[in-house]
Amino acid sequence: METAAKAVAETGREALEAAHVTAEAAHDALVRARAQRDELLVLTSHDMNNAIGILDSALTMIEEMPEGAASMRGMMRRATHRLGILVRAMIDVDLLQRDLMPLVQAEVRFAAITEPVVEAALAVAATKDLTVVPSGELDARLTCDASLVERMVAALLEHALANAPDGSTIDLVGARTASGGFCVRVVHCGRAVGTMALDKYFTTLPLRFCRLAAIRHGAVLRAVSPVADDVGLALEIELPG
Repeated sequence: METAAKAVAETGREALEAAHVTAEAAHDALVRARAQRDELLVLTSHDMNNAIGILDSALTMIEEMPEGAASMRGMMRRATHRLGILVRAMIDVDLLQRDLMPLVQAEVRFAAITEPVVEAALAVAATKDLTVVPSGELDARLTCDASLVERMVAALLEHALANAPDGSTIDLVGARTASGGFCVRVVHCGRAVGTMALDKYFTTLPLRFCRLAAIRHGAVLRAVSPVADDVGLALEIELPG
């Protein structure tokens, strides 16, 4: 009888300890989720305020100098394009951080990913007289989540559009890697980025999305600078084979 009582007591103690561990794990998960939410809100607020500030400045300048309205259209178009990217990135980052974004992989041509991205960017590129040139193995067939990779490439291209010098060319290149994977490079000839800055580069909301999406996809995301002649930046997504 005494042995049975001890066994029951021991079982009860173990159950209480297990419940305590489970409660602690749930609390820790909640704390992490709140921290991720707060960080996302701060990041979103910062990036959106920048774009909204540009729109506000452009509207103020148009009110003060109506004759200069035409020159402000490009600035406003770039800002509204960026706001669209930011809204999509905010939703995607939230889903990725909560591990709620499904990964739907299928075979797709690289050109099928680049064509809609380039088409959507043409109006913005025109405001800075930029040329976006897709090249490389455009007919290569990839096995990936085409929608997710397309959004990643769009975010990297948006970053290049904002930072490339007026009148320059942005290269969107795809090529097989030696390991059998596929590397997508978005390259512009703007100012080079120092090594210290590269280490902390993926901090804006769209680039944060790209980093999380790359992890979700088993891909590698990196920034390389300079590209040539001590200028330029390449943002690369290396998809697994």
